[in-house]
Amino acid sequence: MAEVQLRKYTKFLESYAGHLLDIEDALDESLGDAWDFHLDPIALEMTPHETTDLLDVVRTDNKVFNKVVSVFLALCRELTALQEEAVNEFYGPLLLYGEGVSEQTVSDGDAQVAIGQLLPFLQRLSVFVGRVNLVVKNVVHQLAMLYSPTPTIQAIHTDEVHLLTVLQHLGDTLTVLITLDEIIASNEALRGHWKMYKRMVKAVSSNVGLFGVTKENLQPFQKFVVRVLSGIHLG
Repeated sequence: MAEVQLRKYTKFLESYAGHLLDIEDALDESLGDAWDFHLDPIALEMTPHETTDLLDVVRTDNKVFNKVVSVFLALCRELTALQEEAVNEFYGPLLLYGEGVSEQTVSDGDAQVAIGQLLPFLQRLSVFVGRVNLVVKNVVHQLAMLYSPTPTIQAIHTDEVHLLTVLQHLGDTLTVLITLDEIIASNEALRGHWKMYKRMVKAVSSNVGLFGVTKENLQPFQKFVVRVLSGIHLG
């Protein structure tokens, strides 16, 4: 009787292994074919997406724990969004500013015009950096409260708890600030043009009558320029 069952089990395994090989071969063929837009104008997106809200996943009987995890979850989401915004919105324009333009080909006034056209972007960058600083400070404050020598949260113990995911998100976001500083510091055209633009604003401030403006009208713009400078360390 045992030999009969063994033969049946062996036959089942052989059949199952054959089915797995057929599936593997079918997947290999489909993955290996290059998609031709003209022959296959319609494609199906088969990537699975998680529909469960992460807040539902962290629900436990410990309400204090749920609140702590929810706070760090929201902060990690914010940090991820900021990292993506930096990559998609700011790295490229800063890296490419002045590309293909030499000091010899820039005529008088072109640099100031270029910076003037770039001011809205620089303002968005300054606001972005300010937002990053606020979120990073919030994360540090939350971690300090959680790991304080005299914690205010008594319902959970964090002696052996290491929030590696939170620390990884924090480190990646700090890398964004360092990267922005390095891009600006290494772009000589951007820094040089900005210095010329500042000299122009200073010259206008010293001779407002010559340019048809008043000091009262110019002061808000000067404050704006200073705010941009302080936000992105442009110099």
